[in-house]
Amino acid sequence: MSSTNSPLTLTYKTVKNVPIQLDVYPPTQAGDSTSVNGAGEIAAVLWFHGGGLTFGNRTNFFPKWLQTRVNDAGIAFISADYRLIPTGSITAHDVVDDVKDAFVFLRDALAAEGKLPFAKFRIDPKSIAVAGSSAGGTCAYFAAMHVEPKPACVLSVFATGGDLLISHYFDPKTEPFFRGRPLLDPSQSQDYLYPLSPSVASDIVADSPLAFNPPAGPGLPPIPANPRMPLALLYLQLGTYLDYYTGEHEPSLSKALRAASAEAGSDPEAKRRKMRSLIPAKHSAIFPQFGVDSSWPATLLIHGSDDTAVPVTESQNIYEALQRAGVPSCIKIVQGEDHFFEQTPDAEDIHGKLFDDAASFLKRRLTIALASPAIAKEMDVYPPTRITNPPSDVGAWLQRRVNDLGIAFISADYRLMPTGSITAHDIIEDVKDAFAFLRTQFNSTLEVMDTQGLLPFEKFRLDPRGIAVAGSSAGGTAAYFAAMHVSPKPAACLSIFATGGDCLIPHYFTPKTEPFIRGRPLFDPSRSKDYLYPIASSVASEVISDSPLAFNPPAGPGLPPLPTNPRMPLALLYLQLGTYLDYYTGEHGLSEALRATKEGSDSTNPLRSLIPAKHLPLFPQFNVDASWPPVLLIHGSEDTAVPVSESKRMYELLQEAGVLSRLTIVEGEDHFFDQAVVNPSEEDYKERERKFGKVFDDAAGFLNRRIDAARSGQVERQVPEPECRPTKMRSSYSPHRQMPQRSLQFTYLPFCE
Repeated sequence: MSSTNSPLTLTYKTVKNVPIQLDVYPPTQAGDSTSVNGAGEIAAVLWFHGGGLTFGNRTNFFPKWLQTRVNDAGIAFISADYRLIPTGSITAHDVVDDVKDAFVFLRDALAAEGKLPFAKFRIDPKSIAVAGSSAGGTCAYFAAMHVEPKPACVLSVFATGGDLLISHYFDPKTEPFFRGRPLLDPSQSQDYLYPLSPSVASDIVADSPLAFNPPAGPGLPPIPANPRMPLALLYLQLGTYLDYYTGEHEPSLSKALRAASAEAGSDPEAKRRKMRSLIPAKHSAIFPQFGVDSSWPATLLIHGSDDTAVPVTESQNIYEALQRAGVPSCIKIVQGEDHFFEQTPDAEDIHGKLFDDAASFLKRRLTIALASPAIAKEMDVYPPTRITNPPSDVGAWLQRRVNDLGIAFISADYRLMPTGSITAHDIIEDVKDAFAFLRTQFNSTLEVMDTQGLLPFEKFRLDPRGIAVAGSSAGGTAAYFAAMHVSPKPAACLSIFATGGDCLIPHYFTPKTEPFIRGRPLFDPSRSKDYLYPIASSVASEVISDSPLAFNPPAGPGLPPLPTNPRMPLALLYLQLGTYLDYYTGEHGLSEALRATKEGSDSTNPLRSLIPAKHLPLFPQFNVDASWPPVLLIHGSEDTAVPVSESKRMYELLQEAGVLSRLTIVEGEDHFFDQAVVNPSEEDYKERERKFGKVFDDAAGFLNRRIDAARSGQVERQVPEPECRPTKMRSSYSPHRQMPQRSLQFTYLPFCE
């Protein structure tokens, strides 16, 4: 798409001959595969400006920092006006209508026809995020409450509306409260005080820009030249803001709330209930704090700790409501900052990382929306053993053991590389999302399914404190990600021949010229050229989280089965070519740089310096500290896919950090030694149990002990981890008990950073 410095201004609705407009800023470059869906439609961010709902327009308080970042990511940025209070009979209800109409316009009309001053594009109707600052954040909340289908996500920047029942809104002020500035003189705004003057009462205003006269003296702020500019602060000063917001002047809603708040002897919760009861039911729709439920989109809230116009408690209150509702949400409180801190001249220098995080949040959520439904990530839940179920054909030594101990077993998908721009960064987000789902939404989901008679097993509840994480091979990397990035930490981490313990060994960046995996022949890269950088467009447009094993018969006696899924050889092919870390990080050229340096992997040597700082969170070896949960590492001594030195190095780092940890090396075994052969027989399962039953029992016992300790609040450091068979464990083999029972499948929702 061609770049443009000027936006396209469009009218999205007209009210009494007054146009209500929005500006469209097209992407500055063609979007990558994550910002364009299969139909060639792009994602968009719809922004609403601040101004207390009383003044401003789509160019005021403009977030250049956000517009630039999302445009550079191939996403359209749209800034919209809306009707302002107080004009005519306009209240927040009319603003809700404008927000809904802006979404309708974008989804149904924009770029449908007509000439645009830049390369034509269409917006994906399901891939519109909403954002706003101050009162514009209230508009974003309105979208989350009232727009259908829901926005892809919400970015709230020091937004009003998170708690409109605090005294800030209805108590008159007798001392300066906004940045220490003198109180306003109400007589200067008499036309805008209730009852409104006829000229104001007949107005419809949706564009009331910032305008200033010179300051009255040195060190003083400029004087507003637009008479609407002081209004929101004046209403806050007079303690009547909610009267104008709702239209409830006679009797005054603010006066009623003030009286209820002043009642002596009321405990805080009783007082809040009393105050809520004073809000007429018809106005509940304009109080975001009352509109939060599980359908609310994922939300990132940003707020300054010292905000004098919109107290930070507003964002804290709605964050707590989002958490209670199980909505993926995150709050970032910027210490020492006041209102509109992102508009200061040095904001980019001071808050650039925060701005990057906000834009990344939007891009991730929009990537998911564009890819839907292909991006659906699922998890299978195996309840504690209670009833007999028919066996399946998948071996599950750990699943059956923990189920027998009364522990649920959950197996989760995550996004796979290389598809679109997916890297290990996205997998971190999936790991965090899976934990967020289990901790905040799983139990309520089971409640609903039980009520509807849909559960195939007896209902149970997960204890959020008692969730351990485990994984094998690359799944072990995902387990390390949980230990690094999930908060609160998992109860324990079980790492089974995991990658990620030392990603800077030559194994990852040195091309192979001889067979290296179980002595099998090297791969022919030409057979996987669509998956080699630069990725074929058909692959680059995909987002995949489910790519199962699939085989054809062997080419001859003694040979392994032939993969029929073209993704199956990729990890080994990247290792063979010495480019694995390029795909892992998205830095195509990193492997070559590492290869040229050829140093060891100690944190002080030159190899670490070659890893861009933004990718260090992908390297578990650089993120081990005392906060990690207890870890048990299991690895075969002869592993040709993931050298045992990886687990040895990780164990050393854990010990140095004082983390409760133990390493079990299984002599003579290669990768996936714990798995039975393809299409295993009962004898295959018996042989596996004979060889590794003690290791399997030990792993389940470790998880059992650590989960019990986490649930009871015990914290242990550097206490020897005993090797013992867990109590209640069945030691005799039963082919039925070695296979997973029927599970329940969930799709888990993403979480914000």
